[in-house]
Amino acid sequence: MMIDIIKTLPRVTNNPYLFAGNKVGKPISESWRAFKEIKNNANIRDPEEVVFHTARHSVASNLISNGTDISAVQKLLNHRCIESTLRYAKLSEAKQRETTQYLSTMIQDYNPLDPR
Repeated sequence: MMIDIIKTLPRVTNNPYLFAGNKVGKPISESWRAFKEIKNNANIRDPEEVVFHTARHSVASNLISNGTDISAVQKLLNHRCIESTLRYAKLSEAKQRETTQYLSTMIQDYNPLDPR
């Protein structure tokens, strides 16, 4: 839903930012206002139901679940240590199945006489 709302946000000419500010080529200085508007558009009225960090967590989890390298997500989130980023690396059920199937295939294809 958040992606659909983001797609409807007006784009500002010559400003690459999703939440463009009034100054040319600059983002808005108070991102909480944009986040508040997204929550209003999504009919999220309880201020504690979805907080700004929820969006950050969702983005990180989705990037990792869809194959983005954990160190790239670490840099994106500006984490000093990888352990902080690993909190977002919870495997979805589908990803768990995919990983298990990959491991199963490796074991089935294993040939102790093959020097690979």
